[in-house]
Amino acid sequence: MGLNIKKRKAKIIYDWNVSLAIAELEGYAILIAEWRKEESSPNTSDNKKRALFKTRALISGYAVEVAFKTLFVLDNPGEGFEATHNLLDLHDGLGEETKESLDKADVRREHIEVYPQPFLDNRYFMEGKEGRPILIHQPRELTSIIHIIKERCKQV
Repeated sequence: MGLNIKKRKAKIIYDWNVSLAIAELEGYAILIAEWRKEESSPNTSDNKKRALFKTRALISGYAVEVAFKTLFVLDNPGEGFEATHNLLDLHDGLGEETKESLDKADVRREHIEVYPQPFLDNRYFMEGKEGRPILIHQPRELTSIIHIIKERCKQV
């Protein structure tokens, strides 16, 4: 008689530093805004504009993933999460209050469904796999999520 063991991804409990995550997210929002300004300048070369666009895409995808993982950690203390880049998986594990806050900030689940892994997808765009859609989360979105994270910190 053997054991019936299902293989699952292990949940990882990270030593997640919420304060550091907030500082990083604020920095990313500033960088994305600055790069957008430089990208739209008539003095910027076409090659540099293309590089700035790709860099904004990559960093914004990473930033939103960090933000969702931070919210997940706040809503599920000590539980950890599966190693994932999928925002839908992270969103589904958030508390109802956090989901409502995200909806009010116009960061809705149905928007995430269209582009659930922006960091991975944008990373591969950086590697030359063009022709796929690309999503850049704007500083306004990041700032809204940072505000939600700060509010959740007050409640924890």
